[in-house]
Amino acid sequence: MKRKRTFIVIGLLVILISLFITDPVFNQIVKYYNQEVQYEWRIFNNLFCYLKTAGHCYTNEVNRTNAEIELYRRLLDNYNGQENIEKKLSQVVKSSYRFERTYTDLTNSQTVKMDSLLKYKDQIFAPIVLK
Repeated sequence: MKRKRTFIVIGLLVILISLFITDPVFNQIVKYYNQEVQYEWRIFNNLFCYLKTAGHCYTNEVNRTNAEIELYRRLLDNYNGQENIEKKLSQVVKSSYRFERTYTDLTNSQTVKMDSLLKYKDQIFAPIVLK
């Protein structure tokens, strides 16, 4: 009986360690209106890679943020005057210091306008890149 428990405990440890090292990927989706973007979500938040490379790995939060940025860019690419998209993107720019600061620096205005977003979308909605 004691030997059986030992094998079970060792087996569970091997499974947990292999899961930690491989950190399986699950695809998640962010969507708005008629656009959607997939991103990777990991059980252990890419912790093994993060520890091994001293923080040079994408976490679940960074993956989601980059997916949201890609979603905003797609909304701009497919924008045809829809008021709900205009409101959403205006709200996104105003609610994020990063986007608002970039927008204000580029346009010298705090009023969010779609023509400016379309013109400067690559600068305003730049993805997060690890160096």
